[in-house]
Amino acid sequence: MMIIPHLILRKDSKILLTRRSPTNKIWASHWHCVTGSIEAGESPKEAIIREAKEEIGIKLQDVTLETTVFLIEKDYFDFMKKFYALELFFVSDLGDAQEPTNLEPSKQDSLGWFDPYKLPEPMIPGVAFGIKSYFNNQRYVEFRNV
Repeated sequence: MMIIPHLILRKDSKILLTRRSPTNKIWASHWHCVTGSIEAGESPKEAIIREAKEEIGIKLQDVTLETTVFLIEKDYFDFMKKFYALELFFVSDLGDAQEPTNLEPSKQDSLGWFDPYKLPEPMIPGVAFGIKSYFNNQRYVEFRNV
């Protein structure tokens, strides 16, 4: 099972989303949150702080874990298998002096601010579920997409 940290970055009642490049092997051209893998020796919180700096060039001052999603879905590469993950949704407000910039254009081709109740399409299903769960004040949820 994978542990995947995500960032719900808020500003002026909107959230920042990134769109995966059309050349990505997984979820090409789908919208999602800032996310990434946890490196050796890192906690999930440390990983999302690092990913925010690497992907969009911001330094997070305060980040809190708000929603956890236990995810089971069909494996992206082999629909006969199941993929299991624990998705952690951290939340932070963007500081006034910072402006997100796409620092990884080969991985993501767009950034945008969206109303969390009107998410763009197409969006990675588990990520959309996690965002909706956070805004519905749900701290732990299960998403089964098999």
